[in-house]
Amino acid sequence: MQMKRQKCKKRNAPGGVEQRRASALIVIVVVLAILGIAIAGVISPLVYEAATVSLRVETTRAFYGAESGAAVIVQSSLGAITPPADGDTVVLEGAVVRYIQMPSGGSSAIVEGSSGSAIRRIELQFE
Repeated sequence: MQMKRQKCKKRNAPGGVEQRRASALIVIVVVLAILGIAIAGVISPLVYEAATVSLRVETTRAFYGAESGAAVIVQSSLGAITPPADGDTVVLEGAVVRYIQMPSGGSSAIVEGSSGSAIRRIELQFE
């Protein structure tokens, strides 16, 4: 009695191997899509945080620039240095100082510091 080997119909069925490959490809595509969405969800808040930190740095630079300009106005009112004129601009490292209005006869002085998109303005009242 001879036993004949029977072939597995599933393994050798037409389209069986191709169907498994297609199924595996679909699973891989779905897994990659889910990973992409998860990574985008993690990165999105980090981008917002980086923009916020950048704006804070620019605001701080603008404030320090305006404060430096105010110190120059105070020193010039005491006669220690030559006063800047209205509209003068000084470029510092990372900031720009603009003298908007200089004090004359008891009026106020306005100095503006800017860095990037941040602008800070200081008004000094003299008596």
